[in-house]
Amino acid sequence: MTRFGSVGQLLALIGLLLGHAAALSTGQTTREGDWIGWHCRLVSSVPSCALQRVSPHGRVLVTAALPEAEFQAGQLALSPDGRTLYSAGAALHAWDAHTLKLRWTAPPATAARPAGSDPPGRMPPPLALSPDGRQLVTAGSGPGEVELRDTSSGQLRQSLPHPGPSAITPDNAWSLDVTALAYDPTGRQLAIGSRAGGIRLHDLRTGQERRLTGRCGGVSLPYLTAHQGSVGGLVWTGTATLISSANDETVKRWDTLAGLEVTCLSVPGGTRGLQVLPDDRLLALGVTSATLLDAGQFRRVARLGPFPAMLRELSVLECV
Repeated sequence: MTRFGSVGQLLALIGLLLGHAAALSTGQTTREGDWIGWHCRLVSSVPSCALQRVSPHGRVLVTAALPEAEFQAGQLALSPDGRTLYSAGAALHAWDAHTLKLRWTAPPATAARPAGSDPPGRMPPPLALSPDGRQLVTAGSGPGEVELRDTSSGQLRQSLPHPGPSAITPDNAWSLDVTALAYDPTGRQLAIGSRAGGIRLHDLRTGQERRLTGRCGGVSLPYLTAHQGSVGGLVWTGTATLISSANDETVKRWDTLAGLEVTCLSVPGGTRGLQVLPDDRLLALGVTSATLLDAGQFRRVARLGPFPAMLRELSVLECV
């Protein structure tokens, strides 16, 4: 991965992305320092997205259109060897990371929504890759369900149903929607975020689950959920340290062994996701702005934006 010696160089990397803002929330940095993300545009008032590989100097190296009418840019995951890129949207795809040629397609777990039916700012379908590169996890067909798939073919290997509530009804099913996924560095534990703000930790060896709950800002009573809004980002920074973000204007760092929130940062406007950047940086991406974070020290470095739906450049509003 390319190293960057200053915040300014990091901002330059971000500024080179001339496509849709979704490229920031779902893009991947390659070993060569290139960036792979989405380029989206409106065609007859309907979003149309394609993958692009962009050099560190901003030159588009290759573009690949989706094999079917895809109306939403989905999450991306890059294999540990840097050779294969995976995307989750209306279907699950595997691509050659260098040529962006399609390797295989797996059917979606849920029926695709009609073009234009998703509300603005809707988070893309979640996707996570195991540290050994052998397994993908995506949202399943049932409320709160996730599916484990083989990376060589996309074949379904296992479904993990939500353990509760005991009675899932149309009134509460929406809150169980899986919005974020992340393997821990050992590949033994899976963090699962939901639309209602819940985060549960699933032990892939024993099948046991624990829920994270926390509070911020001196609230006297602990929350029943990890966040008070839809969870958009989950990033492990150690075997027992998890960082989460949500649209409740907070980013939290958790001690997963104790199940307790360690630190809480305020991020005005909330976030749709967390993007891992070089040099231990995270980008907490909102709808019209973003916040650059130092993951190691867990502090805000700079607030970026504002930017419109079609991202052209980012500017520093304030340094913290």
